[in-house]
Amino acid sequence: MRIGLNLLPVVPGVGGSWQYMANLIAALAEHDHENEYVAFVTRWSASLVPSRPNFTTVVVPLYARWRPLRVGFENTALRLVTGRADLDCVHHFFGTLPLFAQAPSVVTVYDLMVFERPDDYPPLRRWYLKRMERHMATHATVIAPISRSTGEHLHRRLGVPWDRMVVVPTPLSTIFAPGDAEHVARFRSERGLPDQFWLCVSGTYPNKNYDRLLDALRVVRDANPNGWPLVVRADPEHTMRRMVERAGVERHVIMLPRLTEREMALLYSAASALVFPSLFEGGGIPVMEAMVCGCPVVASEIPTTREFAGAAALRFDPTRVASIVEAMTECESNPALRRQLATAGLAQAHRFSPQLVATACMSAYARAVATAPGGP
Repeated sequence: MRIGLNLLPVVPGVGGSWQYMANLIAALAEHDHENEYVAFVTRWSASLVPSRPNFTTVVVPLYARWRPLRVGFENTALRLVTGRADLDCVHHFFGTLPLFAQAPSVVTVYDLMVFERPDDYPPLRRWYLKRMERHMATHATVIAPISRSTGEHLHRRLGVPWDRMVVVPTPLSTIFAPGDAEHVARFRSERGLPDQFWLCVSGTYPNKNYDRLLDALRVVRDANPNGWPLVVRADPEHTMRRMVERAGVERHVIMLPRLTEREMALLYSAASALVFPSLFEGGGIPVMEAMVCGCPVVASEIPTTREFAGAAALRFDPTRVASIVEAMTECESNPALRRQLATAGLAQAHRFSPQLVATACMSAYARAVATAPGGP
């Protein structure tokens, strides 16, 4: 098959979606030696395409950072660009399907947060996303949610039947693994990190629930001032700093800048535990990364935590500060529990292997081609 990859909307810094695409494309490059890939990119997304014989890059001179221009191009001229490439199907990575898209199509869906948490979006963007996601649900040949939880939302909210979906979860880079003691100690020293600390990794969107986490941290540290500080890797940093100041926990929080994947693996390996208070997730990549690195996980009782972590996470009610406090206190005071969580998390790691995820993605392409009108 000859597969088109629509990477035009992608710009660095779009959070988990950039990471998902980078890891999935790397997994396909490593494990798919039969299909050909034609990636449609801008200068921002060209770095996602590996240098492999079965990958071709088509650079489109589009200013992707200006959303109206990019949206207009995708819904008009993209069909002409992809049409010249003689493709069997096109993979769209941002949860929507262009109005005049070439079929067959596969669409990655990270979440339906615009339906679950509409107030988190400006009115115009909310209107556009709802309209386009409904169009995608009706017209995409195959939909590839990144979790079964997102698939359930698609089925329940937009009526997408399960036989039109293939779950393609986040493949974790092989860089993510428990770090050896020497490298972890060196990283800890270079970054000025204490021997024990909480870790939180996420953006600062409202669904990430930082306000309650910081309130819980204040309560936990008031009860035990010498306990673990919270190390935060969040964007944008200035927003995070304002939240920390507002909560009055500056002396208990350490902020880190952007890190490479190798540094992130060492950070997870150095942490005493990950705390993940999100109210809503399509996937929850930090939970998976932490488990693969042997870091105990304390996380929200939400569908994606149950799906990907199961018994490998100590769960709490993210809407109640007292529940977060209880879970953090229990984890800090119970080394045996932390060892149990770390061991259980490592046992989950095989579910995120690049080979398994690449195979799932290839099956989505095969299904799209086979089920489209005129397919084999």
